Amino acid sequence: MSRAHARGVELEVSSVRLGWFSVQLRDTSLQLNNVPALQVQLDRVVVNVTPWLGLRGIELHGGEITLSGSPDALSDQLQAWRAAQQRATAEPSAPSRSRLAVSAEGVSLRWSGAEAGSAVQVVKGISFERGEAQRAGFESAHLELAGGALDITDARAEFEQTKEGPALASAVVAQIVGRLQLGDRSAGNAASAPAAGAGTTDDANPDDDADEPPPVAADARGGASRLLAPIASVPWERRKEQLDRLRKLAARALTEDATVRFERVQIELARGSSLLNVGPAPFKLSRHKSLISASFTPPSQDGKQLTLQGQLPLTESPIEARFEGGPISLATLGVHEGDFGLLGVSKSELTVATRISLSPEGVLDMAASGQLERLTLLQPALAPDPVQNMDLGWRGQIRLDLAKHRLEIKDAGLSVEGVGAELGGVFESNGQDLRVALRLRVPTTPCQRLLEAAPSALLPQLQGLRLGGTMGLDASVDFDTAKPKETQVEWNLHNKCSVLETPEDIDPDHFKQPFTQLVLDAKGEPAELNTGPTTPQWVPISEITPYMETAVVVCEDSRFFSHHGFDDKAIGNSIGDNLRAGHFVRGASTLSMQLAKNLYLSREKTLSRKLQEAVFTLLLEERLSKQEILELYLNVVEFGPGIYGIRDAAMHYFNAHPGELSLGQALYLGSILPAPKANHFQADGALKKRWADHLQTLMRVAFKIHRIGDAELAAGMNEHLVLGQAQTLPDKEFSSDG
Repeated sequence: MSRAHARGVELEVSSVRLGWFSVQLRDTSLQLNNVPALQVQLDRVVVNVTPWLGLRGIELHGGEITLSGSPDALSDQLQAWRAAQQRATAEPSAPSRSRLAVSAEGVSLRWSGAEAGSAVQVVKGISFERGEAQRAGFESAHLELAGGALDITDARAEFEQTKEGPALASAVVAQIVGRLQLGDRSAGNAASAPAAGAGTTDDANPDDDADEPPPVAADARGGASRLLAPIASVPWERRKEQLDRLRKLAARALTEDATVRFERVQIELARGSSLLNVGPAPFKLSRHKSLISASFTPPSQDGKQLTLQGQLPLTESPIEARFEGGPISLATLGVHEGDFGLLGVSKSELTVATRISLSPEGVLDMAASGQLERLTLLQPALAPDPVQNMDLGWRGQIRLDLAKHRLEIKDAGLSVEGVGAELGGVFESNGQDLRVALRLRVPTTPCQRLLEAAPSALLPQLQGLRLGGTMGLDASVDFDTAKPKETQVEWNLHNKCSVLETPEDIDPDHFKQPFTQLVLDAKGEPAELNTGPTTPQWVPISEITPYMETAVVVCEDSRFFSHHGFDDKAIGNSIGDNLRAGHFVRGASTLSMQLAKNLYLSREKTLSRKLQEAVFTLLLEERLSKQEILELYLNVVEFGPGIYGIRDAAMHYFNAHPGELSLGQALYLGSILPAPKANHFQADGALKKRWADHLQTLMRVAFKIHRIGDAELAAGMNEHLVLGQAQTLPDKEFSSDG
């Protein structure tokens, strides 16, 4: 004990048992002076001695080693302890020629605080042997990493002595499973009422008690934070220090010409409860002079193979990686049936060619291309049914300057069945702010070719439809979170599509006679509504007050009579407003797009629905007049829980026929279309002041665009709406309820 204390070690032993040329120490705790980051508790220590009582070796059996703090802090404490012992004992720092035999088995290690905010790292069943041979291993390890975890089982390694100390010569690991946790997407809350004429909030789900038309948020920094992560989350100086430590560790661990082979390595990408598996496959790590190489090699298929290879120079030179090869099936790669919704993985084939280089200055260059053929995917966000036999292709170049916090995308493209889009742009970070300049282009393509490129599961209701003409898109966004008011958005849809053939079951002529509309009742349950011309529910456009036309133009679609179903300006404004707000606040659905959704489609939020909505909008605009579209819209749109069509809406809210609605009443009905379930009336039936003020703003807009005259504006400003009353009330003060 005294000798240990003299060497800066505090040693406590519960019991001592003498054996034949050995001493057993039970329940032993060990603490190095001034090294609080390291604590050792051992179940049993066996000290083996020679017949002449010389120290022959030490065996450690069971127990736990506890570490705390960062690797740098632990290293600093240990180095200070060694220096103190050398000064106290006047011993040279050079290693002794004779080395004590030391072995261990069944020891565990727990390390907390290795990284900021990290979980406890656990290694169980550690064993090692230092004597004529040097070996080490452990039964299992669970390591929490940034954004994921690493599980290793049955690890074994061999070492050889070098001038600098022991170095890894070879190793075999039975199983390594690395899991990367992908972050879940979070969506911003939709606004409960859009600005005048801006288009509806797509699929809005506002609070039923919302009574205030919300302004667009002025601060976009919050929405940009997710985009900043890969550009400015960690300074390059810190990353460079981490790479330098990795180089030093690799140089110490691997002797020249050493090869380490891990026979079974499996990678798991996790998102929630969904996994994407790759492997297991061999992973090899080798060193030749000052270059360390790594390779991950899944099985081959028909002589084809995908390989992931990387090179880490021990000097300050570019780090390189390549992922290339194929075609190879996803099943051969190790992907399981159902991973991330992937089906038919034995038939889907992947071909890739990706090269990555990281310079000493912190510039990461990546050139990637590839294709995935016969892909089948079941994802609720795409369509209710599996999307089958897609052929995807991609290409592009990315330059990420970690020192300057700049990401550039060049010559990027994505294609589906040979129909593609092109993308380019720059992301630049300056502290908390982000500047984005993006360009998107869809080359002019025959409309029928676009239709045929989409898998049938995405367009189930459009089978048999034929289109003529061409379509293309040129779009751009210039946005700076430091100057959100200077946002510039261009959206130019070159739509010259026309409908050549229409299947009978989707022909708009069907809506010129009575038809059944699928809706949700007041309880949110599916229901059927009989409507259409000549039904009691229906009101011809000639019998609806012209103020309702003014209301939908002011509240929903300011360019309804000038666009052909899609409003480029509204789309551009929507993108700009959402960027400035930092989250989704409004969509850009035209009245025609809303009608297409109400007539043909369910309420499910899928890519399939949006694509079909676009084609149905084209069909309605081509086959119906604007007045026919307006008449259909007002007779089928939802005005409240279980309230569909202008007849029921006028009666429910104001006990009036649609032809008797005042300007204020019509504008109220128009104002609630984005969020029809919201309540804007007080307990006594009077309209809440905030919404009344909003209606007066809409009246001024209607006057400004010459939809109403001076006298109508004056009369409207004096209206006081009351739920269930057809006539305006005498002037009275609004309640302060808000």
